[in-house]
Amino acid sequence: MSGITKLAILSNDKPCFPPLQNTGSKTPADWDTLVKHTYSGSYPPGMKSVQKINDDGYGGRINLDYFGLTFEAPADQRIGTVFQQLRRELTKIIFAGERNKHFKLYEGRWRTSLTPKQLKANANLWASDNPVGALMNFRLHNPISATCTPGDYLCIVREEGDILVTCSSATSVIFTTVQTEENGYHPVSGNRGFGLKDNADGTWSFYTMGADRLSLMGSAISRLPETDYFGLPNMFPDIFDGGKLVWVKMMKNMTSHLSRQKIKVRGKPVINSELYRYKDGVIGKMIKE
Repeated sequence: MSGITKLAILSNDKPCFPPLQNTGSKTPADWDTLVKHTYSGSYPPGMKSVQKINDDGYGGRINLDYFGLTFEAPADQRIGTVFQQLRRELTKIIFAGERNKHFKLYEGRWRTSLTPKQLKANANLWASDNPVGALMNFRLHNPISATCTPGDYLCIVREEGDILVTCSSATSVIFTTVQTEENGYHPVSGNRGFGLKDNADGTWSFYTMGADRLSLMGSAISRLPETDYFGLPNMFPDIFDGGKLVWVKMMKNMTSHLSRQKIKVRGKPVINSELYRYKDGVIGKMIKE
């Protein structure tokens, strides 16, 4: 796999979360590690709080999903080395070829003016072998028609929020949604993991698993009309619908990325995304459309 650097990866490294053994699982307990995952480390500049699923989630639904892609293992490459490179390249892969959408380093332009030293430290952390504490920005849609200026705390951005790396291992990483000075609350509260596993048959599987609920902000945004005051399209009626499309598209982008590396993908991507009832920390039955 061209462009992949040599990394010192511990052979006994423990993943941040277990991948699904049955990729079509409809058993909520299989997402327990992500549902219960918390972060108690220090906050980087610009961050205000972690958004926990139970404490900061809103409404009676929880999203549990899994998206995966299997490919032939590159010859003479360690799985940890390959994952670390793919993890760094998520900033290019997730929204490849799409305008006004991004997954990138947190910048803090208006409400939080980060110093060049702080910006460099965050970038270096993300590029390192252990990116825990790196703060990232995720935008799923364009901002609504509004004039956003420094100090304008009523400026609303559609489906945009910040996430923090809260766990990292040789073959996995977890991002947790957070509240920041720059962008306020993320539209959902929860955790999303990415990982790479060895299938012991000459193939590896890249996957992402998510567990999240709407935040109060996300719930309010989801109730906005489909078009704004100027007739421009607003977001999807449901944020979870928009999120699902992102990860489906990412699987296609990952396929293209691997193909450019002369790596053969096996079969079709796995898409397993469901909403379940949620109340007082208990996940109930699947919500059927």
